[in-house]
Amino acid sequence: MLSPAPKWKTRHADWTTKGRVLDVACGPGTYGRRIASPSKEVFGIDVSIGMLRQGTAYTAKEGIPNVHFARARVEALPFEDGLFDAALCCGSLHLFADTVIALREIARVMKPAAILSVFTFTPGRGGVLKFRRVREWSLKKHGLHVFELSEMEQLLAASGFQDFHSEVCGSILTFSARKQAGLTTKVCGS
Repeated sequence: MLSPAPKWKTRHADWTTKGRVLDVACGPGTYGRRIASPSKEVFGIDVSIGMLRQGTAYTAKEGIPNVHFARARVEALPFEDGLFDAALCCGSLHLFADTVIALREIARVMKPAAILSVFTFTPGRGGVLKFRRVREWSLKKHGLHVFELSEMEQLLAASGFQDFHSEVCGSILTFSARKQAGLTTKVCGS
């Protein structure tokens, strides 16, 4: 059986909320499986069919209800506008080619005032990512974007989010933000 949601998530979002939660770039559902319950459906999306198959196997083996997996790209989520009560993106925001496009698409499928909870990377004061050359190499070789706090707050605002609350531990950035109430997010071409 999985342990409860990690402490950072309980600090950055209210996971007692009932309804639907989007788990972006979910892999095998590592985080979404921890918050799923009979009153909370989790919809995990990922581009890796192998990760999705693992997630499906884990949920079956662990008897976890209300977890669904779909192969999809964050830039084109297969969900209607305003469907989700919350969203999480754990360990992948730094890999998306265009952060604003990804965040806007996540916002599109969230209800107004819904919470987004994320962990990603920042230079921080500790850890190897505090070194500029390491960050440059990581971006060039692996596409790993390392976000400054002010940059992340600007990206969120440009994508329709507000109430940015962050915590940094080493080079790990965890944060929550709320979709602007009354905001209808349209993505180019939709």
